[in-house]
Amino acid sequence: MTDRDRRPRNPRQRREQPEKRSTTARPQRDTEPPEDPRAAGRPSDPALFHRLARFARPYVRPLGTAVLLVLAATAAELAGPLVIKTAIDAYFVRSGGASAPDAVPGLVRLAVFYLGLVVGGFWLTAVQTRLLLATGQRILYDIRRTIFRHLQTLSIGFFDRMPTGRIVTRVTNDVEALSEMFSTVFAVLIKDAVVLAGIAAVMLALDVRLALVAFLTLPLVALTLRIYQKIAREAFRRVRSRLARINGALAEYLSGMRVIQLFHREAAVADRFAATNRDHYDASLKELRAQSVFRPAMDVLYALGLALLLVAGARTLSGDGAAAEVGLVYAFIDYLGRLFQPIREIAENYTVVQQAMASAERIFALLDTPPEVTERPRARPLPAVRGAIRFEGVWFRYRDDRWALEDVHLAIEPGETIGVVGMTGAGKSSLIQLLVRFYDPTRGRITLDGIDLRDLRLSDLRRAIAVVLQDPFLFDGTLLDNIRLGDPSIDEAAVRRAVEAIGLDETVRRLPEGLWTRVGERGGRLSAGERQLVAFARAFVRDPRVLILDEATAHIDSETESEVQKALRRLAQGRTTIVIAHRLATVRDADRIVVLHRGRIREVGSHRELMRQDGLYAALVRLQEASGADVLDFPDGIFRRFPIEAAGRP
Repeated sequence: MTDRDRRPRNPRQRREQPEKRSTTARPQRDTEPPEDPRAAGRPSDPALFHRLARFARPYVRPLGTAVLLVLAATAAELAGPLVIKTAIDAYFVRSGGASAPDAVPGLVRLAVFYLGLVVGGFWLTAVQTRLLLATGQRILYDIRRTIFRHLQTLSIGFFDRMPTGRIVTRVTNDVEALSEMFSTVFAVLIKDAVVLAGIAAVMLALDVRLALVAFLTLPLVALTLRIYQKIAREAFRRVRSRLARINGALAEYLSGMRVIQLFHREAAVADRFAATNRDHYDASLKELRAQSVFRPAMDVLYALGLALLLVAGARTLSGDGAAAEVGLVYAFIDYLGRLFQPIREIAENYTVVQQAMASAERIFALLDTPPEVTERPRARPLPAVRGAIRFEGVWFRYRDDRWALEDVHLAIEPGETIGVVGMTGAGKSSLIQLLVRFYDPTRGRITLDGIDLRDLRLSDLRRAIAVVLQDPFLFDGTLLDNIRLGDPSIDEAAVRRAVEAIGLDETVRRLPEGLWTRVGERGGRLSAGERQLVAFARAFVRDPRVLILDEATAHIDSETESEVQKALRRLAQGRTTIVIAHRLATVRDADRIVVLHRGRIREVGSHRELMRQDGLYAALVRLQEASGADVLDFPDGIFRRFPIEAAGRP
């Protein structure tokens, strides 16, 4: 190819030309959001509460019943000091000369009534607590289900960028933080709010002057809460953020444990994990320091309120009719203690609420993440598929990275078998990810039977295409379930036919429970070759019109591959087949072979035609034969390390 051939054909291509030397880009991992709430545009607590309330709307009836029970239990609790006040004023501080024996029946009645209030309040509290706990768990069930369903709608690009451990944190740790709030704190806060309002009303009804004295410390309480909120909120957010990093690091290190041990990197990895763990430790200490100051501050304010009330009560008792005010002063002291009790509980649960708000913020940030690949409002159902595929001027890159594919034009006829080869990073896998709509082209379009893929229903498109990946994923279930993947239209007989056609039947007979044998996590009880055959059976049983093999024989030995090739030839009959290959034997018999290099199609033709052209493909084949390698794929810089003819260079 001459310099003239490589010159861009239009000004727009010329502007993109500096990125032309890119290899297949990998999506970048998301980083932690900034810590400054203003910079991140974080929602306020009321906004988060409002969104959480949407999940509670279906349960208005049980929540309303629980609130009524709380009101009744609170009334019983607030009546207790009034009963004691009555006993003191009417029977212990005597006026009117009644004898002590005459007071016994009245005291007994008050005692029985007081006991009834205590027992009734206990029963009402137990019922409403159980009702709120059950309702809270239902709400959390809905939240988890909503998160998981939303995750299933997100595009593969999101999972390429977001570490798995961080996603798991959203569904587990963050929802668990909400669990404690809904199951415990929510019930306590409802009760405490009613108790605070009830106590304030009763105190004002008994004596406005003493009530105002008791309320003097409440502005200081509110100010303390506000200051604590500002300090603690960011501390809680940092703790959750660092915990997500720990989970992400653990998931990565556990998945790569073989590599860590093979290269003796245990110490280095342990040091990196220790640094991540230390960040979490430091953030937790800041949280604990905020708590350690807040709780004693509330005790000091309670003591201040009690002191003020005692001074005011002493003045009340020193005037005329002091004897009649003893019960009143006792009631106010009792109510003041009860007033600060819910405030203490709010203080103790404030940590949980803030953790829940930080978790809710992260959960809603996930739920607000839109899928990058979506169906159009009037997506068309896919008619009977013939399998004609067109790439029309396709350009593609991952986010803002360099081009992975550049100006790709390719027409694949129905029933044609196409091999795709190229060096590492040439863009082979990117081509397939666009075809199954894991991503959409940055420019240009791809059609199936003349219809733009973006105009089709995703379910119809992916039902028409079966993909066998280089590293197949198996779930921790039975072999039958892993082939059927929960599709009710696939019966056991169809699975057995697929197993036999692929050559997996001997493996099935060796398994202790045949198709019902559990394969373990990620198929760990099967060999790499057996896992690959299971992936072939998945594709075979679905009878697709378009078959894609993405380096699907990389983990199969030569003897097994020979059997698989026979099955694939039967499977490919009458189907459009695209084979991304490492091995020459996999693409040698293809109708056409597409040679990709640095994101562009450089050569297209049959094996014989490309060998006669003596270009890039022929150079790769000679390199394979000279090196004795079993695969056809080589790094991009291979031409600088091996004496290959310049004709093979683009």
